Amino acid sequence: MTQLNEQERNELIRLLQNDEQIPAQWRGKLFPGSAQSVEIGKEYRLEYAGKMKREQVLAETPAAPWQLVRRFAEERPHGDGWRNLLVWGDNLLALRELLADQQGANRYGTKGKIKLIYIDPPFATKSDFMKDKEKAYRDKVIGAQFIEFLRRRLILLREILADDGSIYVHLDTKKGHYIKSALDEVFGEENFRNEIIWKRQSAHNDSGKCGAIHDSLFFYSKGDSWIWNDVRMPVSDEYVKQFFDQVDSKSGRRYARGDLTAAGITRGGDSGKPWRSIDVSSKGRHWAMPEEIISRLNINPNLSIQEKLDALDLAGAIHWPAKGVPRLKRYADEVSGVSLQDVWTDIKLIHNQSDERLSYPTQKPEQLLERVIKASSNEGDIVLDCFVGSGTTPATAEKLGRRWVSMDCGKLGICTVQKRMFSLTSTIGTRKKDERPTHERVADWDNHLKKNPGLLLITEKAKKGECEVTLDLLADLAALIAKHNLLKKGFPGSSLFQV
Repeated sequence: MTQLNEQERNELIRLLQNDEQIPAQWRGKLFPGSAQSVEIGKEYRLEYAGKMKREQVLAETPAAPWQLVRRFAEERPHGDGWRNLLVWGDNLLALRELLADQQGANRYGTKGKIKLIYIDPPFATKSDFMKDKEKAYRDKVIGAQFIEFLRRRLILLREILADDGSIYVHLDTKKGHYIKSALDEVFGEENFRNEIIWKRQSAHNDSGKCGAIHDSLFFYSKGDSWIWNDVRMPVSDEYVKQFFDQVDSKSGRRYARGDLTAAGITRGGDSGKPWRSIDVSSKGRHWAMPEEIISRLNINPNLSIQEKLDALDLAGAIHWPAKGVPRLKRYADEVSGVSLQDVWTDIKLIHNQSDERLSYPTQKPEQLLERVIKASSNEGDIVLDCFVGSGTTPATAEKLGRRWVSMDCGKLGICTVQKRMFSLTSTIGTRKKDERPTHERVADWDNHLKKNPGLLLITEKAKKGECEVTLDLLADLAALIAKHNLLKKGFPGSSLFQV
């Protein structure tokens, strides 16, 4: 009670003696290690043992200096000197070092340029995940410890993210609701954009409950301005059957009926004049030409509306009903797709025979990352993933012309990423070489590779994760390095002791 003044202490004694409620705003003074208190009714947040204040996370998390271990394609940097970064080590310490660099010399060039963060953290399954009989990583951080483990990283990620950046957090149903609350707290509930449901597998039986077939991607922006591109979802067979319910008698192509008119009567001009004795102005409407159809069919834009309608009819683009005005034929095979919705059912989990399968546990399909990266970043932007695992994020980012920063604490993950990047092809969803003609490719890979050299940074060396890393150990190590000026003597300041 040392933070209470004498008047408050006397009032507290009185409240306790009379069994009255203690004011919520006193919580921070009575329990200084707990989360910052707020006025009841103004905000809500998770409370649990071991929760650090945001200010504590930023101030007390030590930064582990990065030791350059290997540089790839040294003769081919970007024009501005940028090199992609692969970091091996505890991502909490690596993120703190990256933030310190942004606040200082900005040697790595990430300040204000990380536009997208995608993370696929452990799901608190209490499991060991294996690859070819070798442990890939342990997923045994559970309960409040797991929430705080991820929350501290989210706090640092928000600081690192550009002001117009976005973050996607990939989780399953076990801890998603807890992390959603943590995300609301860190990024602000007003910056929540979507919970995206990804149907990752087909229907199956789960004993005593509904089959669990989806993951969630929680999408937040850092502020009220963020990158959003018009990415389209492919049209499914079910969608075509439902919305393109007409079949052309000559070609057999399915189409939907669209409007050739719009509301309102025009004064003068061709849009209000009859066409083939059809006077739509009598019904309070006028002829309206869809410009994208006119352009796609190469119809002369200088023609009158009546002449354009003739051209549309000649091209087989007009549906003639038994009664009523003619309609526009919108063919299913000419639709580029539908706007992104928050339920994704078209991207399948990687199966055993998939070309992109690496036999790495929890590997996500490149098509999933392709959609996220295309929607929330532009070419040349930096994409960050601090739980990189098998390397799907940097591999897809590279193929899409983005720059990347990736981190992982597992030696197997880092080795998998290196091998994957060395054998990268230009096609999403496969490791096979793209045999398409150059003009059909997304990009010329040889030229693209010259613009995207890799840079490997290793911040820690541990023996297959058997060394238990604590904040006390890392703080002592940082103090030792600073005291004896070991960095200038060639000591690997960010590496762990071998045990």
